[in-house]
Amino acid sequence: MQTNGCGRPAEPGRRAGGVLAAGLLAGLALACGTARAECARADVQFYLDRGFTQQQIAQLCAPEPAASRRYRAYADEYVERRDAEDQARRHADWESALRTAIDATEVEVRRGHLHYTRRLCVREGLSGHRELMLQSCPRIRFRIRLAGLEVHDRERRKRVFFGASAIEVRGAVDRAELPGAFADIPNPVTRDILRAKLETGDTTRIPLRDGIEFLFAREMLLNFVKRETARAERREGADAAGRDELDAARR
Repeated sequence: MQTNGCGRPAEPGRRAGGVLAAGLLAGLALACGTARAECARADVQFYLDRGFTQQQIAQLCAPEPAASRRYRAYADEYVERRDAEDQARRHADWESALRTAIDATEVEVRRGHLHYTRRLCVREGLSGHRELMLQSCPRIRFRIRLAGLEVHDRERRKRVFFGASAIEVRGAVDRAELPGAFADIPNPVTRDILRAKLETGDTTRIPLRDGIEFLFAREMLLNFVKRETARAERREGADAAGRDELDAARR
């Protein structure tokens, strides 16, 4: 015998008469519809058609006890709270690992972006002639959007075979000079020449400290990239659904 969300049917009893069936259907459909959404009007009719008694149908469509609902709600809330706490701990561990790995200061993950500060040195003049060479190392604040960020799988180094390694990324990369940038260059014309040599564009190399394993640091960064990319996709999906509903309402 087929069953549905209202419960497991017992053995069928006598078949209700026409008038009794209509009254029972209305009463039980009202009770089930208000107390338990799974037991709808069609469910009651299903049992009536198969000869279930009023008592049997009432038992099948009886609302769940309040104590049971409260326990299940508490259990669900407990599981959700534990999941949120575990997720928060994982994210804190990832961020701590990134702060240790990245060779920069003020490293933090905030509002879907990776932030850090580092010095970028630029030079102008004749190579090998210190007296004819101008150099400045301004402090630059980086802001890299994590959602959709491309993280290269090849390790980069300052030199071809040695030197500190770096993670090359491509995406929305913002840079801002911090106060005091180029303060050691008094000539404003020369200052502008050096400023023009600063890194620009959507690609940068995130420097790693000496002794940090490239694959480990890349994995920690990818954890945040995957999380923020998934969040962005969910937001875009919700926004698209909202626009569709608005367009449908305007028609």
